[in-house]
Amino acid sequence: MNHTRPFFVLSILAALLLASCAVRPPEDAFNDIAGAAQKGDRETFLSGFTLESQALLQAMLYTRGEHGKLMSVGPFAIPTHAEDAIIKDQLAIVSLSTKDSVTGTARIIMRLEGHSCLGRIGDYCLWELGEWRLDLETTEWLWNQDWVQSGGKDQEPSIDNNLEVGPR
Repeated sequence: MNHTRPFFVLSILAALLLASCAVRPPEDAFNDIAGAAQKGDRETFLSGFTLESQALLQAMLYTRGEHGKLMSVGPFAIPTHAEDAIIKDQLAIVSLSTKDSVTGTARIIMRLEGHSCLGRIGDYCLWELGEWRLDLETTEWLWNQDWVQSGGKDQEPSIDNNLEVGPR
């Protein structure tokens, strides 16, 4: 009787389960937010933001606009997508790009919420759970810091310089 075959099958199933539980990259999380906005999917759009940011956005979405209509979720004025991210612990600076050469790139802060490590070998986390969400308050803080520190010049993003003394 071959006992290795069931063990092999169970190992493959466990690996697939763990892979499906892994934290997705912050770039993918932002692209999901942009996709939800494009489709007008308010619920998915809002779920891509931190809880504090969701409260702010919900208040804005229930504000009546110029013609008395409620504000709505819709496509970004200039299609935007995430290019790359610098990750440190539970924060990430995500670089956004557009096809419009005039607007260039922008940087936002994504925060890992609901983070937990399920299983460790020494200091190494075998797999993690959680979701990257856009943090409006910290993003605004980053933009203000960049503006003050830059003197109008571009600078390389740095989590150490920008986030160690952030608003939280």
